[in-house]
This record gives sequence, structure tokens and C-alpha cells, in this order.
Amino acid sequence: KNLHKKTMGCCISAIACCFCSSAASLCCTCLPSCKSSTSSRIMYSLIFLLGAALCCIMLIPDLDKTLQKIPALCDNYKIDTQIGQIDTKIYSGFKCYLVIGYGAVYRVAFGMTCFFVLFALLMIKVESSKDPRSKIQNGFWFFKLLILIGLWVGAFFIPAESAFINVWMVIGMIGGFLFILIQLVLLIDFAHCWNEAWTKSYEESENRCYYIGLLIFSILFFVLALALTILLYVFYASDASCHMSKAFVSVNLILCILVTGLSVLPKVQDHQRSGILQSGLISLYVMYLTWSAVTSVPEKACNPTLEMVNYTMVPPTSSSGSTTTAAPPVTGDSVVAQFNWETGVSLAIFLILVIYSSIRTAAHSNVGKLGLQ
Repeated sequence: KNLHKKTMGCCISAIACCFCSSAASLCCTCLPSCKSSTSSRIMYSLIFLLGAALCCIMLIPDLDKTLQKIPALCDNYKIDTQIGQIDTKIYSGFKCYLVIGYGAVYRVAFGMTCFFVLFALLMIKVESSKDPRSKIQNGFWFFKLLILIGLWVGAFFIPAESAFINVWMVIGMIGGFLFILIQLVLLIDFAHCWNEAWTKSYEESENRCYYIGLLIFSILFFVLALALTILLYVFYASDASCHMSKAFVSVNLILCILVTGLSVLPKVQDHQRSGILQSGLISLYVMYLTWSAVTSVPEKACNPTLEMVNYTMVPPTSSSGSTTTAAPPVTGDSVVAQFNWETGVSLAIFLILVIYSSIRTAAHSNVGKLGLQ
């Protein structure tokens, strides 16, 4: 009996150590060692991608129906079919409608923003790993994850009736604009590094495959940009009422032509690692942004993909007699949109650039000179 008590005491003591002085060791065994700036960027990028994946999950169509199938998980209501409204709540559970739709995405984004702003403020004036605060930047990942989860949970306690959604939507639009500019800088940096690497390889090895490869990709980007421009005129700006779409496509086409013209000027050509590859990639990206914009036009005549974007609410379901449902009265948080091609392409570009920015070293990157790494 005494042996049993001693054994239990040892087990409890070992478990207690995990929550006290040995917590750091426990975290290090579960998560990779991230002492360098590059590995820290990778970890922060993974956290960023985790939040993005969570947002995508919250926009999955029919997610509410899947949650309703889990017994006693969601609030359950009794529906009066004569008036089509909620009669009484049968039992209380989790408010599942809060974790689906754009409202849930805004809350997750709010938690992530608070997380990154918090650590950005902590790292003010930190210029090297010798600063004691750099340990906060490069370690304690387990506790950082706990802080992030806490911020996410706290965001869902913000009342749905408050002005949070509308205010955060405006902040999100401003942040989205800034993020597009950052993406543009990253693309320019990527194209420059690509051009520099292949040009250097061509000069050192005199292998014409590098030169031909740069030429092929440059032409390919311009051809794709031109094809996308033609498709935009045909499908999104052909109707006489599509003045806004025509203006957007035309202005961006002119800007792409100007950028291409500047890239072939003698002053630019004096720098062997600058040329039409960068302008071709940027032209393609600009026309993609134009496509992304015109797909948001609410007029069917100017947006053939409007019917593909199926915005739905999450209303209570009913059938003959009184039934039960996991959905409460419909709120702004319950708006859900299905994925389309524009969303998929945007997500792919987002993932590629986040990964590139995390593995690209600031010392060899023009992005680092701009303070973005």
C-alpha cells in the first residue's frame, strides 16, 4: 500500500514538473528549436497559415449541418412550423452558428492581429539576437500558441450585436490593401532574385539554357497577361452597362504597357539583372487583381461568375410538425460563401508568397532592405 502511494506520488510530481520548471523542456521536445531568424520566420508563417486554414474551414459550405450531427454539441431549438419561428430551446449547448461564416473569420483575424501586434510591440528596437528580448522572438512557441488560442477564444465572446463586425470589416479592407502592396513587393523581389540567379548561372557556365529559360518565362507571363485581359473584356466588360469594369481593365492594361516600356529603356537595360521578367510577372499579377475586382461586381451582366458565388444564410430547418434544429435566429455572423476560382487562386498566391517570405534570407533579399523581413 505504501509502495502504491509512493508510486502515485512520483507520478503526480513528474506531471507537476511539466507545468512548472520543466515546461520549457517539454515545449522544446514537442516543437523544433527555433533560434535563428529564418526558423523563427518559418514558425510565425506556420502560425499565420494555421489561422488562414481555420478561416477557410469556417467558410466551408454546410459546415453547420456537420456540426448539428454531433449529439448535444450545439444549441437545440424547437420550431413552430405554423409561424416558422423558434418556439423554445430544448437544451443548451455550444452556439455553433458563431464558428461559421464571415463573422467567425473576422474574429479569428482579430485574434491573429492582436497576437502579431503584441509581439511586434515587444520587439521594438530589437536589432540583433544579442538583445535579451530576442529570446521571446525566437522561442517559447508553446506558450505563444496558448496565447493565440486564448485570443481566439476571447474574440468569440465579443457580442454579435455590437459594431465589431462592421468596424473590423473596414479595418480588414485597409489591411487587405496593404497586404496587396506587400505581395507586390515580394513578387518583384522574387522575380529579381530569379533573374539574378539564372543570369549569374549563364555568365558562369555559358549555358544558354538559362538565357532561353528566362526568355521563355518572360514571354509566357506576357502571353498569359494578354490572354487574361482579352477574357476580361469579353466576359466582364462586353455589356454596354459595364462602364466600371471597362475602366478598370483599360487603366490597368495601360499601366502594364507603361511598366513594360520602362523595363526596356536603355537605363534599365544597363543593369543586366533587371529586365522584362519582372515586368511580365507584375503585369500578370496586376491583371489577376483586376479579375479579382471585377468578379465582385454585383451586376449579372458584368459578372458571369455571380451565380457561382452562392451566398447563403444559416436559417432554422423545419419539416412537418415541430422539429429541432441547431440554428438560432439568423445573424450577420451566419453569412457563408462558397469557394470559387478567384478564392482558390488568391489562396494559392497567398501560400506561395508567405512560404517564400519565410525562407528567403533578408541579407540576400531586396525585401530585407525595405524592412519587410
